[in-house]
Amino acid sequence: MMEAMDVRAIVDQHAPRLKKAIGIERWDVRITVERCPEQVKGQCEADPRYMIAEIQIDPEHAEDEDDVVKTLRHEMLHVLVSQFEVYRAAVHHLVDSEDALNAIDEVWTFATENVVHNIETALDQSSYNLDYMST
Repeated sequence: MMEAMDVRAIVDQHAPRLKKAIGIERWDVRITVERCPEQVKGQCEADPRYMIAEIQIDPEHAEDEDDVVKTLRHEMLHVLVSQFEVYRAAVHHLVDSEDALNAIDEVWTFATENVVHNIETALDQSSYNLDYMST
C-alpha cells in the first residue's frame, strides 16, 4: 500500500510519456488516484467515439513505483484497444436476451484482458522495450 499523494506524483511523472508511447496522446485521459470499487489495482472506462477515458489507480493496491507505472500502462492499453467497444455497443443493441448479453460481456472482458496482457508481454520482451522508469 502506498500513500495517495506518492502514487499521484508517479502518475503525473509518467502519464504524458506513456500516453505518447502507447499512441493515445490525442485522448483526454483523466486519471484519479482513489480506491477502486472492486479489488483491483486500477480500472478504465473509455469512450472511443469522443476519445475520452477515465482511469483509476488504487493506492491501497500499489506496491511501489514500478507497480504503479505497470498498472498505469495496463489501463492505458485498455484505452488503446477501446475502439473495439464500438462493436460491443452495436451487439448490445441487437441482442434482447439478458443471458446472452451477460455471456457476451464475460467473453468480452476475457478477450480484452488477454489482448492487453499480450501487448504488455510483447512490449516487455521486444527489443523495443519501453523503459518507462528512465526519465
